[in-house]
Amino acid sequence: MLADCFHTIGFAFHDRGDATTALRAYEWALTFHPGLFATLKNQSNALMMTRQYTRAIVSLEASSRLQRDDRAVQMSLGDLYKWDGRPHEAAVAYRNAIRLEVLEVEAHRRLGDVLRELKQWTEAEVVYDQAVRLFPRDAELHARLGEIRVKLGNDNAGLDALTKAVALGWRGAEAYLQTARLLASTGRKEEALRLYAALVEADLEGLNSGLLTDAGLNLYYLGATAAAAVAYERALAHDALRRGELSDFQ
Repeated sequence: MLADCFHTIGFAFHDRGDATTALRAYEWALTFHPGLFATLKNQSNALMMTRQYTRAIVSLEASSRLQRDDRAVQMSLGDLYKWDGRPHEAAVAYRNAIRLEVLEVEAHRRLGDVLRELKQWTEAEVVYDQAVRLFPRDAELHARLGEIRVKLGNDNAGLDALTKAVALGWRGAEAYLQTARLLASTGRKEEALRLYAALVEADLEGLNSGLLTDAGLNLYYLGATAAAAVAYERALAHDALRRGELSDFQ
């Protein structure tokens, strides 16, 4: 009875955004009833709100032992394990989340990313391939699949996936560059030039001076010297902007 009362008090403060007071109430609730799943789950959320991530892992692990079929707990565990430098355990948690809800797109995405981090390329390809079948309109998943296939040496399948990602609206600069390179290497020069131009002219995610310089070099080799000059100019501008941003912190 007392545990339920403290849980209710904790939830009220939690709901108001006062995670610190909520934590005190949850701790009292767990003193009277250590095995309250809802309290442990809420406690872990409040601990994350207050950036006490190591304690949040302990709380989530206790929640998971009590109730293994809670997808949100598995997702949070995966995220925290990844933050804590435990990618193998993160992969297990994300796989559990997918087992509990196969249409959880973020679980597929994060599992694939963890497997990439572990350099388990073949397993990552399987995950991304399954994901694009479930979520065929997700541009980022197609881009990830394409990048993995290129890394595995399957350039044709990689190009298909990367081209699909760009067609779906993916705005990742690395994917644009990789797609343009593959198009050029397969003799599709005009398509490659259009993609290089888009990379240079658009404000793409992850664009930096290195990618712009690489694009400039490739444009030069394709004979597009004017476009190459623009790419180099933008690379220099990015460098200057970056130096200015860093100087603000010095």
